[in-house]
Amino acid sequence: MLRVVGPEHGELIRWPVKSGGLYKDTLVITDSGATAATAAIATQIILGVVNQAYDAAEIASIEPVRGKRIEIDIYQSATKKTFADTDIGTAYDLVVASNAMYLNGDDTTNGYLVLESYDNARGKAIVRVLDTCIYLS
Repeated sequence: MLRVVGPEHGELIRWPVKSGGLYKDTLVITDSGATAATAAIATQIILGVVNQAYDAAEIASIEPVRGKRIEIDIYQSATKKTFADTDIGTAYDLVVASNAMYLNGDDTTNGYLVLESYDNARGKAIVRVLDTCIYLS
């Protein structure tokens, strides 16, 4: 699961959804419409997070992530599935599996999710998105 945890929610971005639709709790980019983010996002522009599913051509309400923290599950199929204080500040990549998004502890190449804190017991991390990857909303 992926969700914005703070600071307080503000105005939403409204954006048309690309073909294929969007699943709930998805990090969204713009690519001729709103679509799910992928790994190695270096050339993609992040809009934010959707908190409900949308069909193609609907207008999605997207929560911007500039200045926000995101709680994300840690990918348990990765070799690195726990973190230490020395990992804080490292930018990790995303992995998408079965329409769910996870923090990939094995991949820092083109990483854009910066680790701020972690809870190894719960398999959760708090991250922020690099400003260079965020749509200027």
